[in-house]
Amino acid sequence: MNKSIIITGASGFIGRYLTAELLERDYDVYIIVRDAHKADMWAGYHNSHVIVCELNALRAEMFPKQKYDAFIHLAWGGVNREEIDDANIHKKNYENSVYCLKAAYELDCQIFADTGSRAEYGNINGVCEESAAGNPNNAYGKMKLEFYHYAWEFCQKCSMEYLHFRLFSVIGVGDHPWSLISTACSNFVAGTPMKMGACRQLWNFMSVHDAVGAMLKCIEECHKLPQGDNRIINIASADTRVLKDYIYEIHRLTDSDSEMFFDETVKGYDSNPSVYKLSTYIGWKDQIDFREEINNILSNI
Repeated sequence: MNKSIIITGASGFIGRYLTAELLERDYDVYIIVRDAHKADMWAGYHNSHVIVCELNALRAEMFPKQKYDAFIHLAWGGVNREEIDDANIHKKNYENSVYCLKAAYELDCQIFADTGSRAEYGNINGVCEESAAGNPNNAYGKMKLEFYHYAWEFCQKCSMEYLHFRLFSVIGVGDHPWSLISTACSNFVAGTPMKMGACRQLWNFMSVHDAVGAMLKCIEECHKLPQGDNRIINIASADTRVLKDYIYEIHRLTDSDSEMFFDETVKGYDSNPSVYKLSTYIGWKDQIDFREEINNILSNI
């Protein structure tokens, strides 16, 4: 019997890649969308099942009665710069996430997995360890962390496996056009100037293909995590560098004559994730390096 997965956020950047990978691996994938028109994205797959529903109206009776291996919850709005500190938006995201968690329980899903990010760690320099308490400084990070605590306790009480992925700067074709990498690639190809902050902090970029592969490996092999683990896993590359080094590499790959301006007064915090859990317990190794993923992006500009 094929494994069955329920997923939200399937039409987002990471969600599109993850859903496609699940379908290619012949999972039965139940895709929850709010917009019926998005169902066409998966029309060519015999094993895709689209359920049109607002997350706050999600109910177990909408699904066939069968075994569900995992509920992967990616949907979370307001991640752009203008809305990332909008408390009302992220409170609604939190509430919708609770509906998803309860539906997963009612459907007797074996695993509930959701995603967070580096924002949950807050303004810290040094290595982002999954054991850190976290001190987020925006509404997005605060609500993500609050939902993690809620979901962790909920899953412990009902004996459902829980995984909380913290993704670090996932890049690839189809990423937000306002992201640093998308902007740098477009500007350097066009030969237009690029203005940035100091870019002296440590940073980590991961191919979207690797991010999807790592998450699925964690879901399939979560039994390898040690007893008592907090179920937070950094999804990140083993390649952490000074941010400016990445920018210079893109500049070289494009053979660009664009001028680069680094504002030394605009400093940032390190994005330096520990990948010990991912590499040691799960056994994940990067498949696609930064240069290869940038070339994928450049070939689509």
